[in-house]
Amino acid sequence: MTTPAGTPVWFELNTPDAAAAQDFYAAVTGWTFAASPMPEHGGYLIATAPDGDAIAGMMTPPPGAPAMSGWSIYFASDDVDATVAATKERGGALQFGPMDIPHVGRFAILSDPQGVAFTVMKGDSPEPATAFRQAPNQFGHGVWIELATPDPDAALTFFGGLFGWGNRARCRWATWVTTPSSAATATPRSAPSCRARPPAHRRGGTAISSSPISTPPSPPRPAGAVN
Repeated sequence: MTTPAGTPVWFELNTPDAAAAQDFYAAVTGWTFAASPMPEHGGYLIATAPDGDAIAGMMTPPPGAPAMSGWSIYFASDDVDATVAATKERGGALQFGPMDIPHVGRFAILSDPQGVAFTVMKGDSPEPATAFRQAPNQFGHGVWIELATPDPDAALTFFGGLFGWGNRARCRWATWVTTPSSAATATPRSAPSCRARPPAHRRGGTAISSSPISTPPSPPRPAGAVN
């Protein structure tokens, strides 16, 4: 994996009902699902965006793994074991691993000092990750990651030291950060086809907030970055 450390590289849904989750996200995001072709992956489901890029995984947690119900985020690491050690040095904790996934890479589940879980991975493939890739009319990809934390300053200090993230701007309730990769500063966008897709609430989902929100101020863009 050639994606810079600290960049989002994979999303994963832990769910007790994979069939229902597939129906829901296929209708809302346009994803298609298929089991990993590797028998040792135990039927791990891979979600693919309409453009063919792999975006996320879906699974029931294996025995011994933390019961992380809902969505989790993977960040790239140049050295998973070193990232584990650095996490502990900064007041975080190791929740699971490190462990090797055959034909995929090495990963570990960690938590920050506030107890928020996240995963780091060093992939075996030399190709860059595609889950967060941004391009015009490229829908179904991740576009923004947000951390809800009781202590934004402590979280920024922790993740800044771990991944090299920097403080970009503040609003009343959030701290916006940038990562070493330009992809992670991509601005969220709405897909023209969103109106044609069944709204999430029609598929059994719930709108937690439907009020308009402001995106962070646009930082200077590196050469080659996509707006």
